[in-house]
Amino acid sequence: MAERPGFNIIAAAFYFLVVLFRRPVSTLWVVGLASGAVLLAAWLGETNAIRLAGEAAEATGKTPMPEPAEIFAAGGLFFLAIILFELVLAGAVLRLMTRGETAAGLPFRLWTDEGRLALVWLVFFALFFVAAFGLMMLAMAAVIPLMMISGDGAPAAMMIAMFVVYGVMLLAGLYFYARLSPASALTIRDRKFRFFEAWGATRRVGWGMVAAYLVLFIVLLAAALAVDAARIIEVFGALRAGRFEDFPAFAEAFSLAAAPVNFADPAAIGHAMALAVFEVVSRALLLGPVAYVAVKTAGFAALTAPPPQPFAPENA
Repeated sequence: MAERPGFNIIAAAFYFLVVLFRRPVSTLWVVGLASGAVLLAAWLGETNAIRLAGEAAEATGKTPMPEPAEIFAAGGLFFLAIILFELVLAGAVLRLMTRGETAAGLPFRLWTDEGRLALVWLVFFALFFVAAFGLMMLAMAAVIPLMMISGDGAPAAMMIAMFVVYGVMLLAGLYFYARLSPASALTIRDRKFRFFEAWGATRRVGWGMVAAYLVLFIVLLAAALAVDAARIIEVFGALRAGRFEDFPAFAEAFSLAAAPVNFADPAAIGHAMALAVFEVVSRALLLGPVAYVAVKTAGFAALTAPPPQPFAPENA
């Protein structure tokens, strides 16, 4: 194996952009198709919601209230659709970033790569919940004696101690997440289930991974504000004026899933397109650090080798 170069926080945070500049057609093809799928899902949700509501109102003569079973069923299907979308999108993006592959035609699939990726996610979330429970128990074991000792005499000291304890717990969670997060990219790169190998792949770069994620968080937050700055300012103004009924618009400004899109309004269509691209690109950017670690441990073969020819238009 080639000697591994040093870890670069900025390169890790924006590795997706490196791939974009090296393989623009393949990358834009994946982003464009995924953004189109998001818009299609929003359009289907909007049209079906209007149709079903209209039929029910016509039959009953009043605006219907859905039954709890209908709400849970719809919520379950929506959650399953989101999981499948995240799975096929992550598979396509990681194949592109770690193996330089983009299937001709449709780059999304639900096959062996996605099955192994789903297994990695299941193991990861199981360990996450176990670790979160353990850290919470440790935090309570540390805080409760402080509360008993301080009593009413030192509330400030107790609050500082609680802040320190929960801050340490948060940092520990971020560190362990960063150390294990490359498991998905390693699994796609090697076409084998790789989970615990992620710990070795991030040896001595755990805090660098945390810093890369923090950089991405700041950049994506700024981008989200820029995508809909006018609406966000309007909503905050409404909240300051006490018009709390406008608060749902704040969530709508950041996600197509928060509210149906009015596709009869050109401005709403433009806003929906911007949100769809933002949602896909933000997910791809968040996969960048893990793909960076995967190609780093392979000697950066994906960066230094000539681009393969998986997608005909790029080589036309």
